[in-house]
Amino acid sequence: AAVGAQAGAKDCALVAGAAAVDPAALAEALAELPAGDRAAVAVADDELARGVALVQQVQHYFAPANLAKDTYLKSLLDPEGYVDLAALASFPHLSAMTAGVDELARFLTYSRLTELDSTGTKVRPRPRAVAA
Repeated sequence: AAVGAQAGAKDCALVAGAAAVDPAALAEALAELPAGDRAAVAVADDELARGVALVQQVQHYFAPANLAKDTYLKSLLDPEGYVDLAALASFPHLSAMTAGVDELARFLTYSRLTELDSTGTKVRPRPRAVAA
């Protein structure tokens, strides 16, 4: 069963595969929990860990070394380099971890290595900065 968004989740940033949580946002989110509600804290921690795992898997798929050899993933790219999240969510590793496209899109919003299209239904690697 999918777990709903936890307080403070919007203030998390997934950076290079590691979770970086704003300490003030975390304190605020924990303050909103009922006193002694350790189960809610565990759920929030589990959801964050799952989000990190989802983002890491997508970032692996779009890593230059992987994308160069993954002919199936390359066949899913549209002209702008996006892949439909529904197709990506059906990949075995992601389908084992996620409840669906909405959850995947919610976590990918925080990825610094990939970006969603304006509709939030497609993802691609973020363009890399070109050295001058």
